Amino acid sequence: MSDLTLAEQIFTDINECTLPGEGITRPSYSVVESAALAVVDRYAMGFGLETFTDGAGNLHCTIPGSFQTPSEVVTGSHLDSVPHGGRYDGTAGVVAGLLVLKKLCGSTRTKQAARLIVFRGEESAWFGKCYLGSLGLFGLLTEDDMKRRSVQDGETLGRRIAHRGGFPACADNCPPARSLDPKRIARFIEVHIEQGPVLHEAGEPIGIVNSIRGNYRYRGAQIGGEAGHSGTTPTRLRKDAVLAFADVMRRLEEGAKVFGEDLVLTCGVAGTDPGRHGPTTIPDLVSFDVEFRSGSELTLSLFDAFYRATIDAVGAQRGLPFMNSGVLTRTECALMDPKLHAELALHAHHVLDSEQVMRLPSGAGHDAAVFARMGVPTGMIFIRNEHGSHNPRESMRMDDFMRATGVLYRAMGGQ
Repeated sequence: MSDLTLAEQIFTDINECTLPGEGITRPSYSVVESAALAVVDRYAMGFGLETFTDGAGNLHCTIPGSFQTPSEVVTGSHLDSVPHGGRYDGTAGVVAGLLVLKKLCGSTRTKQAARLIVFRGEESAWFGKCYLGSLGLFGLLTEDDMKRRSVQDGETLGRRIAHRGGFPACADNCPPARSLDPKRIARFIEVHIEQGPVLHEAGEPIGIVNSIRGNYRYRGAQIGGEAGHSGTTPTRLRKDAVLAFADVMRRLEEGAKVFGEDLVLTCGVAGTDPGRHGPTTIPDLVSFDVEFRSGSELTLSLFDAFYRATIDAVGAQRGLPFMNSGVLTRTECALMDPKLHAELALHAHHVLDSEQVMRLPSGAGHDAAVFARMGVPTGMIFIRNEHGSHNPRESMRMDDFMRATGVLYRAMGGQ
């Protein structure tokens, strides 16, 4: 069986592990995510790899034997998805890693220890925090994290980890201990589909990532107004929460333009109170979540100050009862290692037989960001994706995937 045929079969087997409905739905630390990890485990053992699960529930696949260097090269990605996501988000990196370790394991010239890690809980959709598995790998989860509850059924993260093969004491809110010393990792490389249109628009099959944007997220922000009859209250006397919300978003959009295209702003959750709203009632409450991302920590800090000042200004100018900016969670920016970045570009040059290899930032977050922040030399390889991500229409050409896998093989010591 060719590597291409094998890859297609692995993708098919993994993506049978999903909840019903359109696209792929694999909640973090769920039964279906565990089933997907079991598929990878079965293939890995069939390829002659050794496997085990760490305290955070991540699956590790390693090449057996002794090697000339104490450090190892690591690759990995995740298998959980957002609700009704696509077939390749995270999964492409896992399958690429499997193919590379299979080839390395069968080579008599392999001198470098290598590892594939399949991370649990990369998506923030289920527990309100991203990178759960990779943070747990380095002992960076907290007791408060263990108490986070799944939006799926309300079970705590700690109990989920304990029930899915992780550290049993997590059920009692004890975070998993570090299971891998970052000093032992020579480099970490993640293959992933690009979750935007840049490579597709440029006609480039793969690209090399130079940075990962950080983000600020404000959850549960609220704007308070005053309810009233829609036909009897003069406009000048109204305190309309919806119009105030629109004013806030308009000002934020205009302010974001000052920082250029690197800063992106989203308000993906917004609404009035379903128990109180109506077509003839002036709305007295709007709740929303707002997020902004940038590759610059300074830009994030400056726009954060602008956001909070905007909330205060709109509330004061409109005489509203209250304005609440929400609860902030932050994810820091991550820079890829310059030396590894250049090396990946060189490998891509040979694989693509092209003088120019596209280099680009990642607007989405990835487990690679955790490794970069731990001081591990980190790199990423993006694969062209025509229809965006976090939707059932995710698209990836298998020849592009095999090119990315070829770059990963060279970067992990393949010859």
